[in-house]
Amino acid sequence: MRIAMRLWIILMLGLTGGAFAEGFDPNILRSITKEYATSRCIGNPRTPICAVETYLACVVRLDHDLCDKIGYHGVYLGNSAQPMSYRILSYRVIRSADIPADLEGDNQWRPGYVEITVLDLRGITDRCSHGCPYRFIARPTLNHWELIGHSLGY
Repeated sequence: MRIAMRLWIILMLGLTGGAFAEGFDPNILRSITKEYATSRCIGNPRTPICAVETYLACVVRLDHDLCDKIGYHGVYLGNSAQPMSYRILSYRVIRSADIPADLEGDNQWRPGYVEITVLDLRGITDRCSHGCPYRFIARPTLNHWELIGHSLGY
């Protein structure tokens, strides 16, 4: 099964090239509210960026069904929906050479997974005076992308 999944990843990356990246500009301000989003793929995680934006909408809209679609089950969402402005800063496909020796075999760092950095502009604080950067790791499944982790990325 592992070999089949790796072959599928290699095939998909080879056939689609940069299609997974959906073309983004880090200077473009994006937004999500309860009723609106600049993204047109929320709820359909067909690319890594769509998976990240589905997660962001889950949090903004307090919608567990959206989180379930990208593999985040039982997430605590609080009780106060806040509109969000953000920028997608970076996107990279993880290669074998990118994985440090101490992380080899770690389930969150595999060749073919994608790392995306998003700048959250909701809460400008002393800790995040220019917005908070978050790093997301997405992995392919047979028919969509799911998130397997995210962290504050200073």
